[in-house]
Amino acid sequence: MKLNFIDTWLQNPIERVSVIELDRKNPGDDSMWYHIKVIDSPYCKSGMMYNGAHKFGVETKKRKDKIYLSSSTNKILKKIAIDPDSKIELIVKKYGTWDECEGLEKKFADDNNVGEKDNNWFNKWNGMSSGKLPIDYQRIDDIADEIRWIKDKLTHMDSQMKYLLGYQTVKKPIDWLYKLKRLQVRETAIHQKNKNEIGVMIDVAVEKGKDVTDGAKPVIILKDIWYKFPSDKKSKFYDYLVLAGNHTVDEYAENTKTKGIVELDCVFIGPDIHEQFTNTEIHMIGNSDNGKQTTGLSMNVEDSVKECLTLHYDGYNWQSVEQKRRLKELLRSDSWDTIKDKVQTTISDEKKYKEKGETRIAWKSPKIKKAHQEKLNKKNKKNKDVFHCGPFSAAAVKLDTDVLTAYYNHEQTLGDTKAPSTIKVDVYFSTDGVVKTWKSLKAKEERVEKYLYNKYPNDKKPTKINIIWNELQTHTKGAIKK
Repeated sequence: MKLNFIDTWLQNPIERVSVIELDRKNPGDDSMWYHIKVIDSPYCKSGMMYNGAHKFGVETKKRKDKIYLSSSTNKILKKIAIDPDSKIELIVKKYGTWDECEGLEKKFADDNNVGEKDNNWFNKWNGMSSGKLPIDYQRIDDIADEIRWIKDKLTHMDSQMKYLLGYQTVKKPIDWLYKLKRLQVRETAIHQKNKNEIGVMIDVAVEKGKDVTDGAKPVIILKDIWYKFPSDKKSKFYDYLVLAGNHTVDEYAENTKTKGIVELDCVFIGPDIHEQFTNTEIHMIGNSDNGKQTTGLSMNVEDSVKECLTLHYDGYNWQSVEQKRRLKELLRSDSWDTIKDKVQTTISDEKKYKEKGETRIAWKSPKIKKAHQEKLNKKNKKNKDVFHCGPFSAAAVKLDTDVLTAYYNHEQTLGDTKAPSTIKVDVYFSTDGVVKTWKSLKAKEERVEKYLYNKYPNDKKPTKINIIWNELQTHTKGAIKK
């Protein structure tokens, strides 16, 4: 087993190694970009440095050395690591995912030419490529603000623009816009709600005899772009890709008062601008257009889950302080715990499917729920001593409105037959987080007797009601038809 010095120094600091953290570690950070600086050693001059990236708790299998400090083959650096008389500093420059930290290591190496001979670096080569760098949240916010200014026609802010300064507005026919590929596709209900608001604006304009496009916000379109959607294995080239304005385009294209006869203002963002941003950042810029400041129905939990999963798939830390701050600003309420649970469950489910071929059962699916309820109805007809009900979500099941109401309704169908003394409730778990909180929810059964006898006094009631919580299977082998 190899001894990893960096993990050891971080977990159990020793006097000769000073650990200096220039960043704060977030949940989800599995790596770090670091420098080692020699303060004093008999093996080299003071001030010698090493630039590296490290993934916590991972042992190398490529090297035969019993001592592992870094990927460097420099023997002096290895001697310094074990020498009790050598004093060094371990400087944590940045915590993050492996992809992020490796990207920072390579960029620094290239920018500072650390592989050059006779310099102060132990490294023997540069980064060779910039690699993947952490998400730049500030520039996402900056260009998102500029897009909002354009859409809201805040022309007094034009001089403050950094990316879209000098933009031009061009009119394009609605039929052409309607055919373009869109970057974002939101849930049907949310999309329809935002469309309806535009429809009302069109109706008012028609009634007053005004131009129906006067209140329309410009459509923002990416031009000549390579972009990878989550369902794609690799990037594809698009002549045009709608970044913002889906609701506007759809309503004007489908509304009978405007269909096929109007032109909308458009602003095109070319490669000179959008190539400054990564694929992931462009996805996030599109989501920023759905923030609470910019649209009728803003980003919701599902939009946020998709964004966090995009970060995860692209090798970024979706649990960073910056990401939590961003979602808090975009959403109308703080839903981080729910978002986190759903993202972690999705990642866990994908891992189970990959390793074991298991799929989470979609108990919320109307088809699956109906089939299960039909089975319970058959059981209720055969066994008069037990009332079966469900399936209910363990996260939301309520004794009064769900279980006891179902029991009472069943009782009304029994005629002179005595009501069952046992209620068996089927509950399912949509996420891993619900499993952890389920125990506290089950405590509600203590209220059963009091509730039943106070609300439904009936001679047919049994002297005692027993509640059995039946926790349904969460996963099954293979794919499931919903």
